[in-house]
Amino acid sequence: MLDQRFVPLTLELTDLPVDLIRGEIIDIYAIPNRDSKSITSPQLVAESISVSSVNERNNSGKVSVLVILKSDLVMPTLAMLADSRLIIVRSI
Repeated sequence: MLDQRFVPLTLELTDLPVDLIRGEIIDIYAIPNRDSKSITSPQLVAESISVSSVNERNNSGKVSVLVILKSDLVMPTLAMLADSRLIIVRSI
């Protein structure tokens, strides 16, 4: 557990499953923004990630999802946030 970190992600309501809950396993993808320079097509950022919590922010259209990432995935994930749109996909 020492090589894992809790990372908050703020996403649009439409960028994750509506009924996402704590404990689910997800994959995180990045899709380019209009002015994106770092990516030009969708990319898998992290897979088989555990959701620690999901907090909806009323009236803002945003949701905060706390995920547990391996330490080596934290910086690449945060870098993708700056230049792309993150999408959460539920694993089945």
